[in-house]
Amino acid sequence: MHRLERFYKWVTIGGSLVCILFFGLAAYEELALREWKSYRLEFKEKLRAAAKTDAQIEAAEDFPIAIQQNLLPELGRVDRCITCHGGLENPSMADADLPHRAHSGDYLLHHPIEKFGCTVCHGGQGRALSRRQAFARSPGIHWDYPVLPMAYAQLSCGKCHMAVFDPQQELPGADVLARGKKLFLENGCLGCHVVRGTGGTLGPELTRQGLKTKHEYDFTHVEGERTERTWLREHFVAPERVSPGSKMPALDLDEDDLTALISFTMALTGLEFPALYQSLDSIAEFKGKRRPMDGALAYAALCSSCHGAAGEGRELRQFEEATPPLHSPDFLAVASPQMLKLTVRNGRSGRLMPAWTAEQAGLTEAELDGLVEYVRSWRPVAPSYAATAAVDGDEELGRRLYPSRCGICHGPDGKGGIGPSLNNQDFLAVASDKFLFRTMVDGRENTAMPSWSGLSAREVAGLLTLMRSWQTVPAALPSFELNKGDAEEGESMFAGMCAGCHGKHGQGAVGPALLNRDFLAAASDGYIRETIYRGRRDTAMVSWGKRLQGLEQLHDHEIGDLVAFIRSREHHEPEVLHTNITPGTPSLGKDLYAGMCAGCHGVDGEGEHGPALNNPEFLEAATNGFLQATIAMGRQGTAMRSWAKGAQGYEELSAEQINDIVAYVRTWHHPVSSGPGPN
Repeated sequence: MHRLERFYKWVTIGGSLVCILFFGLAAYEELALREWKSYRLEFKEKLRAAAKTDAQIEAAEDFPIAIQQNLLPELGRVDRCITCHGGLENPSMADADLPHRAHSGDYLLHHPIEKFGCTVCHGGQGRALSRRQAFARSPGIHWDYPVLPMAYAQLSCGKCHMAVFDPQQELPGADVLARGKKLFLENGCLGCHVVRGTGGTLGPELTRQGLKTKHEYDFTHVEGERTERTWLREHFVAPERVSPGSKMPALDLDEDDLTALISFTMALTGLEFPALYQSLDSIAEFKGKRRPMDGALAYAALCSSCHGAAGEGRELRQFEEATPPLHSPDFLAVASPQMLKLTVRNGRSGRLMPAWTAEQAGLTEAELDGLVEYVRSWRPVAPSYAATAAVDGDEELGRRLYPSRCGICHGPDGKGGIGPSLNNQDFLAVASDKFLFRTMVDGRENTAMPSWSGLSAREVAGLLTLMRSWQTVPAALPSFELNKGDAEEGESMFAGMCAGCHGKHGQGAVGPALLNRDFLAAASDGYIRETIYRGRRDTAMVSWGKRLQGLEQLHDHEIGDLVAFIRSREHHEPEVLHTNITPGTPSLGKDLYAGMCAGCHGVDGEGEHGPALNNPEFLEAATNGFLQATIAMGRQGTAMRSWAKGAQGYEELSAEQINDIVAYVRTWHHPVSSGPGPN
């Protein structure tokens, strides 16, 4: 028993000595061998070597060899980086080696270490006291946000300061981040991705993409270092390889641009930090009060990825779909602002075109208007009337231009077809050259009359001269003095006497559209008055100012009331886009469609090589006039040829046949909502 007790005593003494030894070694390592301590001692020697004044010598001697840290309760962080980086705020260490070098630039002037720390910008493990642990990049070190390489350091500026939707925002000292934001907006990324409440929904939302850790990425098809930056780079270069099934197009960017775009994407972290650290513009964007986009920026950010940077259209092979060119003169000649706005607002169900409404994509009405205006700005600039009037019109030039510009709708020699007769003597008697000019270059929105703004002054003058050659009666003289009429009285008269031919909403029916802004911009009160008074021979437009079958039609003041009402609609933007009535036969149009249109647009208008016509949003936005003009004119640069010009080897359609096809296509139309759209 005694020997056993002695054995246990020696075991206890031996174990205690071993423990003391280990504790001693641990203390020695902590106090003498720790990496942080060697850095502190090195820096102290540098201070001693650089000291020249008594104060500097005293500061060097008092430099503590101890752990230093910044407590940042607002950020939920403890940073001990200054333990090793002792010279961060010492200008005399500007040329020192790392980790003793002073911080570059004037960043610390605006971001004092005691308020911001280091890891909020640079990443890394703030509590660590060794380089390996702090940088958290080595195998076996698990940390969500390792220290960022210097090439990507600027991305941290975007976490607090970046206003995504302000292209003019200056980001001093963060030119790489600013470049990334510019690339993001100019390459149409918002067309598929929502950021801070604005954008499309074909791709995932990116508002907080920068908060994702590498564990949330699939590196199965990614070679190289497993970091968020590597994944993003490979995904931008080859989306379908990195994410099988991805429809995102590959980005053709050089390495500098890829670095910039990656920096921008990783800067999207949401309101990760308290409002005290955020810029006002950034906070405003999260509260839905971002800076409005002008039309050019909205197009680049939302539309260019599908329709091309210049509206040239694209073949999106990954979606097996092509987007129509928007910069097409033929399209812009007939697409009215209302049609474009409806298309942007409602999108196209079953197609790639989403609805860009405030609720679904974050766009305001003003931004929709700006986007439409930007697209319409691609129309050719029309010559002025003064320049046209100064040209001696060449009738022969007009005769050569007429068949392709006018005859396809107005018939040979102006006899009429889809459009009204131009050689009607009553019309020519009251239509001034300026009226004809404005009609030609402005067109008539939501009708089959396109804008021929691309014609030169000489060409317009030639067409005007040709039309005047058809006139055999002198210009009309004023029949009576037009007094200021009563628009309310005129509205009642219009409903009872005019709507039957010109449409309930003046959108056109048997007769042309009257309550049309383009028409009213071109037509003087005298033109409207004389047309009502005289009528148009050989048409349904009777004379309302003469005795007809022994009855007085309208008194002068009543005509004045009608003119006043019609004029009152000049600056009125219709809340609903009404179609005009097409005098076609759907049953005849069905056979024509099957033979001439179904090959591209699908048997039931579902769309194959050409756009889908049996689409509720398309039919909501496309008036019959738009359909008529598109069939008659075709679209240059696409497979849609002109069916009214009689191209060699193709069958030509008459005005009646075009109307029949339009009437058949219109049978597919069922209004999608009570909102803006044809009814």
